Amino acid sequence: MDLTPQVAFGLGCFYLFAVLLEAGYAAYQWYARKDFLQTTIWGAVAGVLLLHAIIYLVPGLPKPVLPEGFRNFTTQVMGMYGGQMGPILYVSLSVVGFILLLHYRKFFTLPVVAWTVLTASLFFVGWSLTVYSFRDIVTKPDNVPIVMLIYAVGFFTWFGLRQAVINDDRMARGEPPMEKLEDEKVLVWPDLVYTELICMVIVTFLLVIWTVSLPAPLEQPATSAKAPNPSKA
Repeated sequence: MDLTPQVAFGLGCFYLFAVLLEAGYAAYQWYARKDFLQTTIWGAVAGVLLLHAIIYLVPGLPKPVLPEGFRNFTTQVMGMYGGQMGPILYVSLSVVGFILLLHYRKFFTLPVVAWTVLTASLFFVGWSLTVYSFRDIVTKPDNVPIVMLIYAVGFFTWFGLRQAVINDDRMARGEPPMEKLEDEKVLVWPDLVYTELICMVIVTFLLVIWTVSLPAPLEQPATSAKAPNPSKA
């Protein structure tokens, strides 16, 4: 039940998308930065992801899944303290991780470090999707926006801290922040409304695709006596 042909095909497409990301970053390192070492590293990562894609897309090949021993270990850990270890670990690690992120922001906001974290998350998600219970949760229409928000929050947190680090360095050198470099008035229509119109058309198109691809998460109306999902009460 873990890996049906449809699931294997979906995983193959997921890894192909990851290959495009890694290949694009490797090309950026080569053409824009002329960094042979980084190009080699990320080209190799793209090759590993391409191998994953081939394995899942070609029928007849054995499909790797997350090891049973690792799944049992994580289940046992999360079940400690009456099943409360999961939330305890999540909150504790989130707080500690955020403190470390702020303290070592110069390191963690380096583009290559941020890209490494993104790549690691793609491997984590790809392998986790081979587990039915995880896949069933993250692919529910209710939960798809949550997955998107996780990556969106991660990106904008990195982007904001990266801008802050750059501005700190500029101010330490006696230079104005980056916002002052383009401190001039612009016309509203060509520079704002026109761009918003294009974004609106693109987002509308994506929302139509979304509504067709994902069925509406219709559930029983919430009652005061029984509300399985409190957010719908």
